[in-house]
Amino acid sequence: NTVYKSSNGVVYDINDTVLVCCPAGKTGEYIIPNGVSSIEKTAFEYCTKLTSVTIPASVTNIGRLAFAGCDDLTICGYVGSYAETYAKENRISFKTVSQSSEDAVVSGTCGDDLIWVLDAEGTLIISGIGEMDDYDANNEPSSDSPFYDDNIGSVKVRNVVIEEGVTNIGENAFCFCEFLENVSMPESLKSIGRWAFWRCDSLKSIEIPNGVEEIGWGAFIYTPLENVTLPANLKFLDREAFSGCRKLTSIIIPDGTTKIGYEAFENCEKLKEIVVPESVIDFGDRIFEGCKNLTIQGYAGSAAEYYARKYDIPFQSIGTSSDARGGKCGDNLTWYIDNDGLLTISGTGKMYDYEFSGPFSQDFKKIIIEEGVTYIGEKSFADCNCLTSLSLPESGAQIGDSAFNGCSHLTNIELPRNLKVIGDWAFNESGLIHITLPEGLFRLGNTAFYFCTDLESVSLPDSLTNLGEWVFAECRKLSEISIPSGVTGIGEFAFYNCEKLTEIELPEGLSEIGENVFYNCTSLKKAILPSSVNSIGEKAFYCDNLNPHPIPKLVIYGNSGSYAEKYAKDNSITFKSLSTSSVSKIAFPVSMYAANLL
Repeated sequence: NTVYKSSNGVVYDINDTVLVCCPAGKTGEYIIPNGVSSIEKTAFEYCTKLTSVTIPASVTNIGRLAFAGCDDLTICGYVGSYAETYAKENRISFKTVSQSSEDAVVSGTCGDDLIWVLDAEGTLIISGIGEMDDYDANNEPSSDSPFYDDNIGSVKVRNVVIEEGVTNIGENAFCFCEFLENVSMPESLKSIGRWAFWRCDSLKSIEIPNGVEEIGWGAFIYTPLENVTLPANLKFLDREAFSGCRKLTSIIIPDGTTKIGYEAFENCEKLKEIVVPESVIDFGDRIFEGCKNLTIQGYAGSAAEYYARKYDIPFQSIGTSSDARGGKCGDNLTWYIDNDGLLTISGTGKMYDYEFSGPFSQDFKKIIIEEGVTYIGEKSFADCNCLTSLSLPESGAQIGDSAFNGCSHLTNIELPRNLKVIGDWAFNESGLIHITLPEGLFRLGNTAFYFCTDLESVSLPDSLTNLGEWVFAECRKLSEISIPSGVTGIGEFAFYNCEKLTEIELPEGLSEIGENVFYNCTSLKKAILPSSVNSIGEKAFYCDNLNPHPIPKLVIYGNSGSYAEKYAKDNSITFKSLSTSSVSKIAFPVSMYAANLL
């Protein structure tokens, strides 16, 4: 027979990897030989005289009704094995095989098509095709990974061999494996998950294969690594990837890497030198915090040199950057800085988003973004303190989060007529004095103009329907504001500490005023509230952080019997009815500016 074979009456396939069926008259105990990977459906059906079946770690599949009718049967296997999982799911008695002998192993699955086997010497072998599972962990320390010391049993993981075919290492896969000393990774590996080797206290060296393109958040955080070889194809080194690796002395970032995340090497106290290629254009904040003896080596004029200067880190040039005056900032966009400090961005489509700031040298004073650019990337020009002039194209429909955050010398800007979205923190702490938002803008991000302390006037479009949280908070020179008729809600702290604001008229249709909206607007004397208002948040018209109380001299105007009247009386604020008071409706000049946020 070229298809099946029999061993003591039990039928297997010709390769001894599939157990096909067991005769119903089989008695006592039966041990399935190691190497068998699958048990066919109904294989042991109504083998009522069997008392136990020992299943090896190599078995990773058991068919339907494989043990149907075996009511008194016990399955024997290893802790964490597929056999144990199967027994529990099918409510079959399970007995753990002793690990006392030299040949004892623990095994299981760690992915849809991955199995693992741990031998008595502490060598863990992971084999199969595809991705590993992700696991959860916390600081106790604790983890639900099967390899965690408290889960694995008496034999601890000391060596890991990941065989060819495995494409990623799962989140928290080996965290807190304090005895782990060596890891062998395959060329098929593409990524290392978050916190994969967190607190592996015995891991001193690691060589990462060239196929890996991404090293996840905190992948090697707090390990005693002394030597690390990064892969040639690495594109992204995520935040805190090597944070707290206090014995690491040097590292080379491979050419082609484009991004180094927040605190990636924080508190690597012995790190003395790092080579950063000109391909790295996106730097996170505090990457080298606590690296007191570090020198960054890179190309003159590169983003690495700028980063070093910004954080007062010694910089050693290894040549002049070919991109010192220009480069890419989008799939179809390029940038160039001329000798007069003019930055020009050309092409079509979207700019890249950045974690820290764009790849530009930061010493430019003027920006011209040409027609065809549709999106200003997140943090593209963050903290460009020399920037005084900005020209945006009519094609620009969206300004990303924090795009001009901290541009303290940018005092004036004309926004495109086609602009639809302004992101969160977009102009936070900028030097703007006046701003006109175009008609058609439908989203104004939270804190978009937060702490613009020189902002005096804003013009808001009728297309806005909501003013978001903290949108004009700390705009201390803002003395007047006209809210468009379409606005139905104002988010919390929207005008917090606008201390020169004296009057406010809210439009009919507005229903909600959030908490602390006008908190510390100490000069506010008049507030006209429409009858549509049905919700006013806590301390919306209060002041004094130490002893909160209603704004002195404030008068709320509204219709008799309205929610505004009830709010005023409940909070001991003077109320005057619009129908009976002599106050005229507040009218703002046609030329005044206004503001809005979604």
